[in-house]
Amino acid sequence: MYVVTVTRGLCQTIESKRVDLSHVLCPGIDCALNVGNVITPNGDGVNDVWRVASDCDIVSFGLHIYNRWGQLVHSSDNAKFGWDGTVFGAPASEGVYYYELVFKDTVIVDVDNLDFRGSITLIR
Repeated sequence: MYVVTVTRGLCQTIESKRVDLSHVLCPGIDCALNVGNVITPNGDGVNDVWRVASDCDIVSFGLHIYNRWGQLVHSSDNAKFGWDGTVFGAPASEGVYYYELVFKDTVIVDVDNLDFRGSITLIR
């Protein structure tokens, strides 16, 4: 609620206006994208699953994880699911894996998708 008071001489008027910005997308406001770089799938409940997290709603998502030879070991189109350090149901070897992430969130209004690439170290 915005309230404006205008005074001119001895006259005064007060007007109030409610402005709802909940439907407005604000370009230029960055969403934090949290991407870890280590996974330790040992069952201790800490870093057992590698996930991508954002503080904005993700509207499209594509994740590919590759081993050091460029072979696809994990793929997902759902940001809520992560990689548990397995390949075809078997524990993946320790080492460095590479990810390619393509996504769009509710803040990005003038860009089709954002692309990120990086590495994940798997430690057992």
